[in-house]
Amino acid sequence: MKNIGLVYMATSVYKNYFPNFLDSLKFLFPNDNKTLIVISDGLQEYNEQTINDTKIYVKDVVDLPYPFLPCCKFRFVTRYTKEFNFDYIMNFDSDTIFLEKPNEFWESLKSKMDTGKLLMTLHPHYLYTPDRDFFEPFIVSNQQSIGYIDANYINVHRSYIMTSFFAGKYDIIKYFDDKIYYMLGRDMDNLRWIPRFPDEAYMNKLY
Repeated sequence: MKNIGLVYMATSVYKNYFPNFLDSLKFLFPNDNKTLIVISDGLQEYNEQTINDTKIYVKDVVDLPYPFLPCCKFRFVTRYTKEFNFDYIMNFDSDTIFLEKPNEFWESLKSKMDTGKLLMTLHPHYLYTPDRDFFEPFIVSNQQSIGYIDANYINVHRSYIMTSFFAGKYDIIKYFDDKIYYMLGRDMDNLRWIPRFPDEAYMNKLY
């Protein structure tokens, strides 16, 4: 039995997704210990409750204009999970729901996290058309940015990573957290500029 930390960020209208997310937690790692850390400008009524065998802690955050919160996504995850000594940490988008799966599926997922690598997901647009034009506004086209990616990257690698989901051990998440903060600081100091989607833009440069 493993101790698994779940991180869920939802502010403003995105809090409306939380009940469905919470209800589906019964399907996620049913044989392990789960702790849910909710980062929100509300939902305090769930703080220190245990629902679907999951202990919940709610951390307050101010609902800042986009893209300030995505800039801090990895930093929030490392800050609020450090004290728990989790075996694995998983971050989810606000509209996530879980489906019932056989135990072999969850064991396989844990074995992947045991490799020490960071698990992420591709943008679902690739399910039907992996083209450069769709993703070009998302990547960093500013050649002076430390996160610059040539637009042909999308066609060559046929992938665009999303940060709506990532999972792994604390050390690998902290590694990418430090890298993203360094890149963010460089662009802010040198260019007085950050990418439109900073967390994803820098991760596609790093991953």
